[in-house]
Formats: sequence, C-alpha cells, structure tokens
Amino acid sequence: MLLFFLFLILIIIIFFLAKKNSHRSYYKGSITNHFDGEKFHNLKKNDSKTNDKVVLNYFKKKLLGESASWPSKIDVNSVNPVEILSDNNDVIFLINHATTLIKTSNYNILTDPIWSDYTSPLKFIGPRRKADPGIRFEDLPEIHIVLISHNHYDHLDLSTIKMLIKNHDPVFIVGLGVGGTLSQIGVKKDKIIELDWWQNFNHQDISKSAKSNLEITFVPAQHFSSRFFDDKNSTLWGGFTIKAENRTIYFAGDTGYDSEQFAQIREKIGEIYVSILPIGAYKPDSFRYVHMNPDEAVKASILLGSEVNIPMHYGTFILSFENYEDPIKDLYLSLKKHNLPKDHFTILKNGEYSSK
Repeated sequence: MLLFFLFLILIIIIFFLAKKNSHRSYYKGSITNHFDGEKFHNLKKNDSKTNDKVVLNYFKKKLLGESASWPSKIDVNSVNPVEILSDNNDVIFLINHATTLIKTSNYNILTDPIWSDYTSPLKFIGPRRKADPGIRFEDLPEIHIVLISHNHYDHLDLSTIKMLIKNHDPVFIVGLGVGGTLSQIGVKKDKIIELDWWQNFNHQDISKSAKSNLEITFVPAQHFSSRFFDDKNSTLWGGFTIKAENRTIYFAGDTGYDSEQFAQIREKIGEIYVSILPIGAYKPDSFRYVHMNPDEAVKASILLGSEVNIPMHYGTFILSFENYEDPIKDLYLSLKKHNLPKDHFTILKNGEYSSK
C-alpha cells in the first residue's frame, strides 16, 4: 500500500511538472474552412475521435508491453558542414528525425530542429534519443530561418529554440498560434512569422540585407497539434514549400496520406524539385491517419512529381512500433512495387547530405 501511494505521488508530481513545462498557446481568429473559431481540423474531418484513437492505441500497447526492436545505440559520424556548404550552392543535410539543414540561394534554413535527448516536456522521461544528431549544434553555420511544422515535442523543442535564439537570432516561421509558445521562451515578436495554410512569406519583406529572393509558403498537412491534454488542435500544423530562384523544395513536416492534399500542393505551388517526406512512426495502422508509411510516401512523391525525394522522420527516436530496419526496408519494397528505381529516394543517414 505504501509503495502504491508513493507511486501515485510520483505520477502526480510528473503530471504537474509536465504541465508547467508544456508552454501551450491558443489561437483566436476568424472561422475558416479548417478553423471553427476554437479548433483547427484537417481537410479530411473527424479529427478528434481519430486522434484520440491514435493516442489511446499507443499507450494501450505500451502498457501491454509491446515494443519495437531497435539497437541500444546507433552509431553516427557527425560532420562539420562548413566546407561542404561553401563548395555547393544547394545542399540538404539530414541532421536527425525531421531536422534538416537546407542551404538554398545563400540562406541557411533549419526545419523542426531538435538536439535534446528526450522528446518530452521533461528532460528525464519520454521517448529517448537513440541516434545522435549528424551535425553538432556548435558546428552549425549561421542560421537565417527556422521552419517549425507544428508544436509536438519532437518538432518544437524549446531547449533547442533557446540555443538558436542565443547563438543565431533567426526568423521563425510557424503555423497560426505557434508563435505564442515561442514568445513565452523569449523569441522576439519581430522574429516570428505566423502563417495560415497557403499564406506565404518573402524574406525581403523584413530584411533589407536579404541575400536574394526567397518565398516560403505554409501548406496543408494531415495531422494534429497539442503540447498537453487541454490544448489539442489549438494551433495550426502544416508543411512548407521553399521557392528560391528556379527550384522549389517541399518539407512535409508530419502528415498522413491524403492524395487530394498532395495533388493540390503540386497544382498550387507548381513544379517541385525536392520533396522531404516522413516515412516513420506508422505502426500500428491507426497512426497512419497522422503519419505516412513508406508506401504512402512513395505515392506522395509520384503525385508531387518531385525529381529528388529524401525520407526523414525515422531512425532517431522510438515513437511507434515498427522495428528500426522497417522504414527503409518497406521503402525499398514499395519502390519495387511501383516499378521505380532505388535512387527515386535519396536515403541519408544522420549527417549525410544531398547536393543534387
């Protein structure tokens, strides 16, 4: 009985610590086709029940002892990107998870940056890092722009954001409402750009020393948002397209598969040269409403018509129940099924890059 009460007290303490450190925000604005005045929703509706099922299924399987088979530690050869960046006009590094370093048109752009060991409001509990970042934080070049697709802890990591403020002072481009969380930890308001779906931002609009024209558009994704139990879908999620000179890069963020969504992005944005697509966290099947599996990522690449396709969102944190080898293995099986060559996807380990 004493052990039970001690355990209960521990759970209560963890609950309130997590709530205190969650840094939630809530968007208020006009009703749109994906915002009802209080909550956002996907192009395919019925989000609330579906998202609840995703979360409940995950914890149910965890409590029953189900787990994925991963190495205890994954070897990563971290690289210093400075020389590689100076030798190439356009480079995309996979750093880890959904964190990429994109150099295009002389801008250095980070997506969903995370260098923390846990994806959690607490630094000692939650999904723990299995693979180190492929670039050490101190080896980053000057970062001009940070793109944050949504507010989940594996995509909006506050410890990393604080380091970026201190060392780089970049512009942060986020979905509606996410700026509130950034403001709470010290990001200046003139460094936060909030966008609705299909809104775009031109870096020359706020920077007289802009290196060249750069147009970034926030595009729909099929996902959800929350940092605690009481703020679900209170801020907007999405992906980004980055148009510089004559090339467009698409970073999908977290998204489930919706053929109409990808077709619409291709139609509205135009030709896409590079697509950075998530292929992990897809088991059990209920996760696939909010996360694509590798076959769906292949189908998305076909709809988008992108010449270069880079997989991400796998191989760093255990967020679901597929084994460590499954995403790449399933990706190759899908490419074979669709009669596509293996190099239709450029597979990168943490720290590796593409300069096609």
